[in-house]
Amino acid sequence: MCNEIMVSTKDLVKRFNNITALDKLSLEVPSGIFGLIGPNGAGKTTLFRILIGLISPDAGTAYVCGQNIDAHLLEIRQLIGVLHERPVYPKSLSAKHYLQHVANLYGSSSSPDEYLALVGLSESVDRKIGSYSAGMIQRLGLAQALIGKPKLVLLDEPTSNLDVIGREAILNLVVDLHQKYKTSFLIASHILSDLEKVCTSIAFIKKGKVIKQGDILDIVWNQMPNEFIIVLSDPTTLQQHIKNEDGIIDTHIAGSRSLLVELDEGYEVQDLEDIVSLISSRENIKVYSIEKQSSLEGTFRRVIENDY
Repeated sequence: MCNEIMVSTKDLVKRFNNITALDKLSLEVPSGIFGLIGPNGAGKTTLFRILIGLISPDAGTAYVCGQNIDAHLLEIRQLIGVLHERPVYPKSLSAKHYLQHVANLYGSSSSPDEYLALVGLSESVDRKIGSYSAGMIQRLGLAQALIGKPKLVLLDEPTSNLDVIGREAILNLVVDLHQKYKTSFLIASHILSDLEKVCTSIAFIKKGKVIKQGDILDIVWNQMPNEFIIVLSDPTTLQQHIKNEDGIIDTHIAGSRSLLVELDEGYEVQDLEDIVSLISSRENIKVYSIEKQSSLEGTFRRVIENDY
């Protein structure tokens, strides 16, 4: 049985020639849905490869489901499932045939049909994998990761190659699986809006080190700047006129119809609304909404830039 802590690492080091991929990385992943966040090259995939035994660390220790990766790798592999960033499957096989082969390797009596239905592929079980779309491939990958009935599933960029609908379907599936079967997930992704929707806990990783970890709501709240997102018809004009007003620390155009504004700590949304109202009336700008910005993306930017 897995302990409450699904993954625990202490001072984990991994070097590739002159590059240090993991630099004394220490991490605790509780049960639930955990997000591992970091820029490209931060060490996320290297960590995954160590946890599943594809490579060995140069120093430090790691435990998965309470088992030491050096002494109990076989037991660990029986307790976890993995979906790699770019999974590759035999194109000539049907999904059902392929999953039956995987079940046999696990020594599992699980039915491929059951798991293909679970991930929404029940109508495509006999189709050759080579005819599958990117979204179907990701679903098949989840079925493969789940067929051994793991306690923990590692997902490396599970939504990076999908459209909006496909991403939402995979995220909903992860949440459903956790709720129904108590399966825990460790998800590495650079799509922060996706992680914000599903994760209960997160860790920020930079240059091979964990610089912040904990409950997602606690981290977002504690690191949240006094920022507001304004949706309007002309963000460029508003930015030109608002940036020198009292109480305005910074402005950033966040889209074709949105402006991000950071206020001084002593100012509140009413102060911003008054300023925006005066400028928008004078410049004939339509303002649709002004809301407090409390996103994981804003928190990530603040944490990474300040290197907490």
